[in-house]
Amino acid sequence: MTRYEIKKLFSTAGSKLALLLLLAILLYTAFSMISSLSCPGPEGDMLRGLEAVAAMRLSQKDYTGPMDEAMLRRAVEENARLNALYGDSAVWYKTAFAPVRDLISWTFVPAYRDFDYYAIDRLSPGEAAGLYERRAALVRDYLRSEEGARLYSQEEAAYILRRMEALETPAAVGYTKGWDTLIQGSGLMLILASPVLAYLVSGLFSQERALRADAIFFSSRHGRKKAVAAKVKAGLLTVSGLYLLLELIWAVLILSLLGAEGGGCSVQANIFSWRGGLYDLSFFEAWILHLACGAIGALFLACLTMLVSAAFNSTPLAAAAAFLPTLLTVFISASSLSGLARLLYWMPEGLFLLRDELSFEAGFLQLGPAVWPMLPVLMVFYGLICLALPPCLYQIYRKKQPC
Repeated sequence: MTRYEIKKLFSTAGSKLALLLLLAILLYTAFSMISSLSCPGPEGDMLRGLEAVAAMRLSQKDYTGPMDEAMLRRAVEENARLNALYGDSAVWYKTAFAPVRDLISWTFVPAYRDFDYYAIDRLSPGEAAGLYERRAALVRDYLRSEEGARLYSQEEAAYILRRMEALETPAAVGYTKGWDTLIQGSGLMLILASPVLAYLVSGLFSQERALRADAIFFSSRHGRKKAVAAKVKAGLLTVSGLYLLLELIWAVLILSLLGAEGGGCSVQANIFSWRGGLYDLSFFEAWILHLACGAIGALFLACLTMLVSAAFNSTPLAAAAAFLPTLLTVFISASSLSGLARLLYWMPEGLFLLRDELSFEAGFLQLGPAVWPMLPVLMVFYGLICLALPPCLYQIYRKKQPC
């Protein structure tokens, strides 16, 4: 029965168009992500796309490993040597230690949100060796500032500082454009693709009423038991299978083009989570976590869509429900009502954008003195919903009366 329901899902023209749309989303995301990569060229120009990737992979091999005091000193000394030799033309040669330079530029600044591209030019090797201490001081000062005190409670601030102090140092650095693009691009792809995945199951229950076949369906021997269960299984298997296939194709495409090296490097040593990161993860571990979060988010949208399809016998309404969380996120983001801003922390899109959720700026759930970052909260919250909705869906549809 389940196989039959899956075949029915892919028999319509809308389903075939949805599959083509998923492929188009994947290719568009890959093209936009790869074409956005750039680095300085040897002639003073900018290398872009795969040309920039080849240059970065080759030059950054010498700065791979723990970003300890020796590496920091070497980067500052090499920067001073290149400035003396080439002056303003030294940018190309500095690509080798660009990951270290970027972290210095985000750390040796007056305020938490500042960035100083030339910070490394003013540092001595001894000062650069205090990178981790400076990062901790920067976050501490921010949490004590007017903005930090307004956004985070004392318990949340204390939690942030404890987690940052517990981060393993020195962090491992190296060329990580492949893994960084893999995680970031996959999140952007899933925001576009997950409603399409949910759309595929929007007619799973309502089509029986639309085809005037619900009377036959419910009057059959297994119509209100095994047949209903087969529909629920077909929807879950279809969405989860296509999700894993999409992620597998994405991973093979990106890592084959941009390189698979750097999977063991630390996520905390990447720009997006350097100052606000709470998790001690390698890029490979972060990708596994991203797969789990994305699966929960995709299954939630699918379950929501199937629930509307079963409850209201309307395929258009169920298809609209697939896009409702995304539209709601856009509305809240554009709203000037400050009270709605905290709702963004709870939207399912957070499960797709893992890079943002790794930072303390993703928010917290506080109950009394207890504090939890939003990433595990979202995983548990939407995970429980995904577990609860299929039985509810089964009970709702098996009690339906034919027209």
